[in-house]
Amino acid sequence: EKIINKSYSINSMIFTRLKCYFSLIIIYLYYGIIIVQSESNDSEMEIITLIQSAKEFSERSSPDYYQSINYLNKALNSLNENDSTLKYFIFKEIIEILELEPSIESSLTIPPLEMLSQLSQNGDDQSQCILASIYGTGVYTGLVPMDAGRSLLLTQSSAMSGDYLANMAMGYRHLYGIGVPESCEHAIKHYELSANEAARAIESRGYALFSDKSYLYNIKMKSREIDEELVDFYTHLSNEGDATAALSLAVMHMTGSKLLPQSYSKAIDCLYTASLSTNRQNAAAVALLGYLLVLGFKPSNPLPITIKEIVDRLHAIKDPVASTALGYAYYQGIGVHVNITRAVELLQSAAGKHTDAGYYLGEIYMGRGIPDGFEGPKIDMSAALQYYRT
Repeated sequence: EKIINKSYSINSMIFTRLKCYFSLIIIYLYYGIIIVQSESNDSEMEIITLIQSAKEFSERSSPDYYQSINYLNKALNSLNENDSTLKYFIFKEIIEILELEPSIESSLTIPPLEMLSQLSQNGDDQSQCILASIYGTGVYTGLVPMDAGRSLLLTQSSAMSGDYLANMAMGYRHLYGIGVPESCEHAIKHYELSANEAARAIESRGYALFSDKSYLYNIKMKSREIDEELVDFYTHLSNEGDATAALSLAVMHMTGSKLLPQSYSKAIDCLYTASLSTNRQNAAAVALLGYLLVLGFKPSNPLPITIKEIVDRLHAIKDPVASTALGYAYYQGIGVHVNITRAVELLQSAAGKHTDAGYYLGEIYMGRGIPDGFEGPKIDMSAALQYYRT
């Protein structure tokens, strides 16, 4: 009995100590996890703060992309190896900035192609579409080995994920049989998917998508929905000669809505009314009026001013819309004599601020659209692609 009692006592003591040790281990593990989680949360908050600072610099009216990239580089350096979600988000932010300002590539800590490849492998449809274009043309921020098969595979993958640009590319491929069987039926299906995406965007906004945000960059319209009362109010003020109301009404006619059908002719009438004023709205109205006229849009009624006179007035206005309009006028010889060198200078001053300027520069450097009897700069596909991307 003594031996048994002693044995039981020892076992009980051992069991009690084991319980204490086990409890201590649990406590250490618990507080250790809390500390690790706390450090992890602090680190994550620091990264999010860096990303927010980067967005603030890139979304200013005068963006500082280099400062934005500096913050994003810091965020990347602060990431844990396994934090792929934040990493891919930062990659997308960097790629978007790179599209706007290609010169920032020298400030990046990771090559953009590597970022795009990782995003593409993660299933990002936009990155797949960009990579497809790169491998299809052999040009990005520099020369890249062309790979037609890889380009097609990436385009198909991106299109299947719903990217509207990739679907447009696949529609074009099927229409002309580029790397795929020529098929109008398949082309229509891909184009229809892109068109449906545009239709959904228009339906959600309530008005047509304007192809270029910079058209309206200096026109401060309220966020209020367009309603019948607002249209009547602006129409009344415009008829009274109010330049601000006329300019706002012109924008409504250009975008169109359920209450106000899209009409560039009526927009031109309103812009002419606004252009007669002497207030600060005058320059914006003249620039937009000049651009619509050089593009060939006609007013509802003949204007008491010639297109040459409008183009002459554009010389005195220093903003991206006026520079684009004047550049296009010199490019096509509308209201002025053709002068490709002058056109390039004006369009370059607006590139990155007005997307049409980048498009026209791309066309010029591809040797397209230049009137007969005139020569443009030497064809440069790399420069053309860079301008197209802006």
